[in-house]
Amino acid sequence: MKNQAGFTFIELSVSLAIIAVLVMAIGTIFQTSFRGANLVEMRNTAANLNMAWQETLNTPAVCEKNFKGMTFRGYCQCGFDFHGCKFIL
Repeated sequence: MKNQAGFTFIELSVSLAIIAVLVMAIGTIFQTSFRGANLVEMRNTAANLNMAWQETLNTPAVCEKNFKGMTFRGYCQCGFDFHGCKFIL
């Protein structure tokens, strides 16, 4: 009998299966972290847009220029005058 160095087909198959499982687990972890990062970015963008909109409505010159004579339906929480706009409750 010859002394042959190397691995058998079964050993190689098992090691490749283990590596495949580890790669899939790591891929799932990265996918989850990227999804969470995107969610945080979208929330920050929404908050920034909300703040910009509130600043626009609270600037008399901008409000008067863009909304003069318009009628709004709804509930005004801040009690803002809207400078010539009608706010219908």
